[in-house]
This record gives sequence, structure tokens and C-alpha cells, in this order.
Amino acid sequence: MLSTFKRVYLRNNKMQVRLHKDEADSFMAKAIVKSELYKRLSPKESSPYGFNHPHSHYVGLVCEHAAYVLFTELEEMTGIKYDIDPAFQNSKRDGECDLIVNNLRIEVKGIKYKSWTNYGPCISTRQLKNIEKKADIILWVLYNEKRHEFSFEGFNYVKDVHNVPVKITGAKGKPQIKNHPVIDIIKPLQELPV
Repeated sequence: MLSTFKRVYLRNNKMQVRLHKDEADSFMAKAIVKSELYKRLSPKESSPYGFNHPHSHYVGLVCEHAAYVLFTELEEMTGIKYDIDPAFQNSKRDGECDLIVNNLRIEVKGIKYKSWTNYGPCISTRQLKNIEKKADIILWVLYNEKRHEFSFEGFNYVKDVHNVPVKITGAKGKPQIKNHPVIDIIKPLQELPV
């Protein structure tokens, strides 16, 4: 019997991806390994956000996978051929961007609803230096963990982020981070030049 599970759909004029629970959960083991690696390579004080939790890596990995699902499903649904290179799937390519679609280098930024509501999409000043070397675009993915749904909120051109004034953000009692809040310059996904 064919599954009626819709993975890609449109809601509120934004592309959405829904994953099966086991598909999303499969990224936790990879996130734990990545967190352990970063503990050795990047002490807490040199981390772009002042912390290195397996769950943060999980959100990042599962959002990268959702972006890959989005582009592969769009390719299938529209018949338009995208040249998709999922660099995030290869741990040896960890210093590269997450996805390459038709030669467009994409850094996927996954964020949960609470962080989006409290701080909005931000790029830390430390992180921007690395992103500038490896990506053309930052793709913003809002993650609903309870439903395993991902909303593609839009994108930024990396070159435009420097023009956004730096703002200090962070929860009380947590490290305060120098960030570029980019909510005002996010472009709709429909304008993504792929």
C-alpha cells in the first residue's frame, strides 16, 4: 500500500517538510558524536554560541536533512533537475557548506520556535567569518520538534549579513553573544536563485 504521508507541502506561503519520527531520531547518534568531536576541537569559550550540546547539533543535522529532502522532493515534483550535493552527509566535509544546489553553496541554519521567538534568526560574529568562506546563502529552517516539521522561512545572502548592526543576545545566566540579527533582510524562499 502506498503511503499518504506528505513530506513536502505549502503552508502560509512557506515550504514545509515533515519527517517520520524515526527518520528524525536517527540523527541523534550523529549529533552526540559531533558534540564529542567539537568538545575536543573547540573549547566552550571558543564556540560561536558559548555551548556545545548534542541537542544543538541534532537540530542542525536534522534541519540539514530536511533541506535535502525539500530540494530532492521539489526536483521530483516539478521535473526540474537540480544538481544537489549533500555535503553535510559526509563528516570529512564538515568544514564545507551544508548543501550545494546548482553550484549555490548553502549553509542551513536550523532554529527552534522558542529561539526564533526570543531572539530571531541571528548569525554570531564569530560564525560569520567561517560562513563567508564556505557559503553564498544562509537558509533559515524553523523546526517544530514535537511534530517533526520544518518551515523554510527564507534565506539571506551571506554578503549582506555584515551590513546588519551587531546586537548582544542571550538568555539570562547564559553567555551573551555578539550577533547579527537578520530578520529584517530575510528573503522569501521563492527568490532563491537555484
